[in-house]
Formats: sequence, structure tokens, C-alpha cells
Amino acid sequence: MHPPKAPFITQDLEKKIRMKKYTDSIPSTRVLAGLYGTAKQTITRALVPLKKSGLISVKHGSTFVIHRRKLKKGSIVLVNYEGEKDWMNYGTRLLQQIQEEGFSTVFLRKSSGDLALHALPSDTAGCLFANSSLTVEDAEYLDKQQIPFVSCNDLPSYSRLNMVDFDFKDICRNFLQKAVEAKRYRVGMFFVGHLEGFNNMMHSTFMQMKRRMGLPKVACDDLITDWNSTTEVIAGKTLSCLKEKNDYPDLLICFNGFNPEVRPLFRDIPEDMSVVVKRSVFEQDKFPRFLYYTSDCSPDDLWCSGYELLREAMFTPGIKIRRTLRPDYNFDSPIPIKEEKL
Repeated sequence: MHPPKAPFITQDLEKKIRMKKYTDSIPSTRVLAGLYGTAKQTITRALVPLKKSGLISVKHGSTFVIHRRKLKKGSIVLVNYEGEKDWMNYGTRLLQQIQEEGFSTVFLRKSSGDLALHALPSDTAGCLFANSSLTVEDAEYLDKQQIPFVSCNDLPSYSRLNMVDFDFKDICRNFLQKAVEAKRYRVGMFFVGHLEGFNNMMHSTFMQMKRRMGLPKVACDDLITDWNSTTEVIAGKTLSCLKEKNDYPDLLICFNGFNPEVRPLFRDIPEDMSVVVKRSVFEQDKFPRFLYYTSDCSPDDLWCSGYELLREAMFTPGIKIRRTLRPDYNFDSPIPIKEEKL
């Protein structure tokens, strides 16, 4: 299913007016339909929010006059657990785009518990959440206050959500296919997601893919971890489960990176077991039996996609859109083919 096109056109026209591509007027409905490759009815719907805000008005039937003083102003609130540092390190294009469009930027560091909602500035135009920083309570409050917001992570326990995230079904399928090609049929999963319900969703998706591909269960398939546990705790529980049952998979797939303190936990795994793990940009040395991969989609790519969706929510209130990205994953080296034991 394709996302509705009218909200995108609304925010794109507003952006063109904001960036002075259109200064006095915008093209007619017929011309815009040709430019966007859509029906005139879609353009008509897209123009409604701009008319309602007073940014454009109709003159002489088909001419739309621009009133620049009606451009929306205010703060874009950027929320995560690390505060300003993460956005500065990984969100260069995002911050530049927000600045160029004339909005101010407010960084809000999320501590444990709900969002410090009293810290939201009075001129908040919209909120962008990253790094699993949105809770159901935050979402319910912002919806009640009619403050537009977008999460750059899925939040399975809150369906009424504007969200952009990676297509984890596609990622699971691709990784399992690579494992099968390497004749590693006994595959386990290690995942840390700090969003309520996310680990359960990932576990369910992974098991569905394994069943469809006819892959056998391994000991850690039955292990369900708390969504708010640390990476170190989940790694410890996973490895304890494997050791207790003496049932080590051929391949353990991790859908994120490891902190330095987590890596030593894997020193004693069997020699014929490999661990697929995402390489950190700060990680240079290789760890024994780790197979590193990188993604062609950076945090900045994800956050910019989230910001585009936030603009749609800001200028077309009431929309609820879920979008997914399908990045390519590149391994430092191929998964070694498992040799058959005689």
C-alpha cells in the first residue's frame, strides 16, 4: 500500500514557498498535477491545509497567491537518550535542513520514565523521537495536546503512530538467506530494542521466517527478554541459556552493535559458532568469531526521513503514516561455509 500522496505534496509546496522557489504565487492545480504526476483531486486535497492556514488564497479562479507572513514558525524538538551530542555527531543533514527552513532546534535529553513534557517550549511545532526514546505515555500526551510528533523507531504497543523505521521483516529474511547459503541452518537471534513490545515483535518475526524456511529451533529461540534490559544483561542471559542446554547455534545474529563491555562475554563460545554483529563507526579492531556488517543507511538518513514525515504531520494534522526503509547490508567478509562433519 502506497502512503497518501496529498500530505507529501502539502509539505513540499510549503517547503518551496519557505525556500522562496515560489515567491508571489504557486502554479495552477492543473500545472501542479502535471509536476507531481497525480490527479487534480489530489492537488486539491493537498492545498486545503495551506488555504486553511492562510498561507495561500485564491485569486481570479486558478491563481493561488502566497502570504509569506503566514509561514509556520516555532521549534522542532529533537528527543533521544543522549541529548544534543548524538544529533550533532550523526545528524548533520537533518540539523542543516531544519535551520535552512527557518525553524529553531531544541534538544531534549530523555531520562528514564516519560518525557519531561514540561520542558517542551511553548512554540513547539513538532517533536522528532530517535533511539527508542518514545513511550506510550509520551505518545498519548502529545496526541491529546495535538502536538505533531514522529518516532524514528516502531512502537508496536501504540498503533496510532506516525513512524519511520527499517523493514525488519526484510532484514530477517536477508540475514537468514545468507545463513542458509553458508549451510548454517541452526540460527539464533540476539536483539536489543528499548521500545515496549519491540523485542517480542522481532522475536515473532524471526521465528516466522525460520518456520517458513524450514530451519530448526535452537535453545535461545524460547528466550524472551525484557525490553528495558541492557545489552549486557540480554547477552548474559542468552549465553547462559546456550551453555545450560549445551545447544549452541551455528550462527547467532545480532541486529545491532555491541558495547565494548559486552564483547568479552563471547570469548568462550565454541570455535564453530559465529556471531553476526553490526560494526560501530568507532570500532576498528576485530573480535574472534565475530562477523561484522555495516549498513548503507546512516542515522542521518533515518532521521531525515522522519523529519519529512514530521513536516507532513505538521501541515496535515490527523494523518497517521508508517514508513519503512530497506537498507543494504554489507559484510566485512562472507559468512564462512559450515563444513559437514563426517
